[in-house]
Amino acid sequence: MTTITGVGLYGEVTRRAVLVAWRFTGTLAGTAQRVEFHGDDRLELGEDGLIHAYRCLYDQRFVLRQIKGAAAGS
Repeated sequence: MTTITGVGLYGEVTRRAVLVAWRFTGTLAGTAQRVEFHGDDRLELGEDGLIHAYRCLYDQRFVLRQIKGAAAGS
């Protein structure tokens, strides 16, 4: 089972931007090994209120270590 849980929603005061913090949990297909990590999505809004830029930040090396560890344990 895979879940993505919202951790927080934050507005930025110096420019039109929103930060969404989230946590991902799941298991790798074919194994019972759990993978869990967190990240932040940053959305920059234009004067028209539409999203003009989007960036997703998470620690890819941390995710890869978990995946490799789960594969080695299966």
